[in-house]
Amino acid sequence: MADGFSSGAVARLEALDDGEEAFAFLAGLAARGFSSYTLRTYGLGLTHFLEWMAAREVRVRDAGREDVVAYVADFARNDVDGIAVGRAPATVNHRVSVWHRSSRGWSSATSWPATVA
Repeated sequence: MADGFSSGAVARLEALDDGEEAFAFLAGLAARGFSSYTLRTYGLGLTHFLEWMAAREVRVRDAGREDVVAYVADFARNDVDGIAVGRAPATVNHRVSVWHRSSRGWSSATSWPATVA
């Protein structure tokens, strides 16, 4: 896909549980004219989150508040070789906003991806 995604990034995302839905969300953003930078950063954030969830054997639709809180804490801590080096609050806040924007529709009552206003 030209709009900021390499074929490798697409394959990596689509290989994950809920990855096809995440890619559909990103394709919707591309169709609405979001910048390639936004698409890349959202794609990286969603891929990271889905990989984190998969490592814990949790599907996005089954995730609870405790899963999201644990993800944000892990992301903020940013362990590198067992050492917590931390991330800037703005980086953490951006990642949370990416997840929030994409996940508004993640529930049993509403199909994912969510509609972006």
